[in-house]
Amino acid sequence: MTMVEPPWTSPQDGVYSRPLLGSEALADSVSVMADGCMEVCHGLAFTTTLAEENIPGRVFDAMLRLRFESPLVAGMLVADEKSPNRRWVYRAAKDYNEAIAWCQRALIIHQHAGPAEDFIAIANGMRLPYEVDHYTLFFTCHLLLCDSGTHWLFFHGTHAIMDAIPTLEALAQMLGWISVPEASYLFPVSRLAWGSEWTNLPEGPVTSTGGPQEGCESEVPRLLRRMEEVASNSTPTVSLRPQRTEIREQGRSIRFHRSIDRFQTSELIRETKALGLSVTVLFEAAQVLATLARSEIGPEDMTTAHVTLDASIIALKRRFVSPHKDKPHFVSAMTMVPLDIPYNAVSEMDSKTQLIAVMKMLQAQYAEWNSSPHLPWLGSQYFRTTPHAGLITNIGVVENIVPRLWPDQNQAVIEVHKMAFGHRNAQSTRPITHLWTMNSTLHLQIQVSDMWDDEYIQAYMDDIISNALLLLSS
Repeated sequence: MTMVEPPWTSPQDGVYSRPLLGSEALADSVSVMADGCMEVCHGLAFTTTLAEENIPGRVFDAMLRLRFESPLVAGMLVADEKSPNRRWVYRAAKDYNEAIAWCQRALIIHQHAGPAEDFIAIANGMRLPYEVDHYTLFFTCHLLLCDSGTHWLFFHGTHAIMDAIPTLEALAQMLGWISVPEASYLFPVSRLAWGSEWTNLPEGPVTSTGGPQEGCESEVPRLLRRMEEVASNSTPTVSLRPQRTEIREQGRSIRFHRSIDRFQTSELIRETKALGLSVTVLFEAAQVLATLARSEIGPEDMTTAHVTLDASIIALKRRFVSPHKDKPHFVSAMTMVPLDIPYNAVSEMDSKTQLIAVMKMLQAQYAEWNSSPHLPWLGSQYFRTTPHAGLITNIGVVENIVPRLWPDQNQAVIEVHKMAFGHRNAQSTRPITHLWTMNSTLHLQIQVSDMWDDEYIQAYMDDIISNALLLLSS
């Protein structure tokens, strides 16, 4: 049997289609089955030397360029009679005027906008797609013009496109285009080869990472069995316990945020590097210990108790090969793998030793998963443990993707100040933790549904940070 990833095909002139692949399919299936769960609203706050009346025009032209470079932002998700998953359908713009007509619906300008958190709450409260005139939109861009002079640029769309890193890369492209006058481009948007932009449609994760590797026919099933084995332990994972059994307001996303000051951030990064470890496993370990601390583990359970992180995210972008690594790839491309920490391996240690031991175990398990060249095949798979198992993911250093000043340090037309995001939380019973570094400061956000008391989650969050800071203790 030959394993081949389906390419884009053209069932009719100007229309292009392929199945959802890898984590695209996983994200969309969660959305379909769980009332839009994990649909994303993600944006950046910025100030600019541009006159406010000129900003919408710059953003409009940038949005057109985004459509040309990453045409899937104008794609549709449609039922596939040959598969339980939906498929992508992209209809190429016939000309510049047709692209303008799409942009007039897909870009929404909010004058005298209120707080960004209010906008995120509204976005998370609705279901995709947007239906505007005869357009069905699974992705929109929102410019929030605020009286304070600090404005926001948001994307709101399906997680089948909007993983954090591709989203930040696309926002960075937008800021670059906004900061430069349209007249300075060799090819203004009106002269782009509309109708040919379909050639920029992204291939799937396997193709983008070099295609099927030798031995995939036997190794991919083995890896899937390994995923299932880790996630389906006969003893359920230790997890948090919600204060209510049902979600009262579907879709509502309750988010809590903490930050760690620059000095402690710098010291944590220095200490993790000295250990040959990462900030990612530091906070994963801190969350594991905070979870264990909230559990009553009796003597009879000491040998079987464990914490499974059943959805630990590995982004696939670093595996991309040419030509895919050299062009925009605004679509989901990740794999979720299960990591497991047995309680009896650390139960007799002091707190700091526990933390470092868990970090090392997590890093070793990541290394094992990452060692396989077949990892991109696993993106559509996910083996859930218990409904309340925590999920934690590290976006990384935002400035590595989105520099603070645009178009460059010498011409600061735009300055980026902060980031905000939220996911629609319909039918989601687990706490979701995001970690990122921005302005040399570590940020932690936990998102939950209304099953959880605010005080409980905030105390849990404080414990995660306290556990991470153990690394700096003597």
